[in-house]
Amino acid sequence: HLSLRRQRQMCIRDRDSVCRFIQRSRLKRSAADLSNPHLRNESITDIAFKWGFTDSAHFSRTFKKHFEQSPRDFRARSLNA
Repeated sequence: HLSLRRQRQMCIRDRDSVCRFIQRSRLKRSAADLSNPHLRNESITDIAFKWGFTDSAHFSRTFKKHFEQSPRDFRARSLNA
């Protein structure tokens, strides 16, 4: 875990907001779970909720914007690779 001070320094350095930094972190962690074969049976919505997203539609839109593919497509490609 990064300290709040370190997070702020990173955001200032990168000219990014703390919220965006945290959101990217949550998206990366959710992507790791989606590509984990041990979590194959966990629903996409459950993974989204696990990483702090409270709305599955918002999660899907945000994920697609960041990774340029839907969570479902990302999971299928990751698990079939």
